[in-house]
Amino acid sequence: MNIFVCQSLCEGGVPFEVKLRQPNKETPTAMMEAERITRDSAGKGYNDLDEIGFSSTVSRMMCWC
Repeated sequence: MNIFVCQSLCEGGVPFEVKLRQPNKETPTAMMEAERITRDSAGKGYNDLDEIGFSSTVSRMMCWC
């Protein structure tokens, strides 16, 4: 909170750009396709991220030391 207040005073306003981002044309179509895929009972399902090898990749990327 302190950093935000200090930066606001230095900048003379909000220290970042405030705007509403609009999705590109493909995003709504991709979201509808994802919804359809999740409802498809014939599709392959996974119980956790380990089954697709995702969690180990993420854990390597999120090293906080």
